[in-house]
Amino acid sequence: MLFRSETYIAKLMPRGITTYFASCGMWEYAFIGDNSLYTMYETWLKSYLEFPYISSCLDHLFPIDYISDSISHLTREGAVIHSRILGKELIAQMHYDGYL
Repeated sequence: MLFRSETYIAKLMPRGITTYFASCGMWEYAFIGDNSLYTMYETWLKSYLEFPYISSCLDHLFPIDYISDSISHLTREGAVIHSRILGKELIAQMHYDGYL
């Protein structure tokens, strides 16, 4: 769920809730060859969100073997790999933020 910045500032931040935003898994050919689209998307996210964006979409692209029924739905195997990637990103950010 993409939280709007106002929601985070008004409701979550005062309660001491830390929120992170990470990329979803996606088919590697979803935006065939135009990395500028990723850059534009991530630039927009970083300027819009009031909380850390902890990953890069380019690190969450998967071959068709790990895609299920649409460009952003992973198979079970893809979800396992994606969870490992997200886990490392989350742990790194939590260390950076002083939680671990």
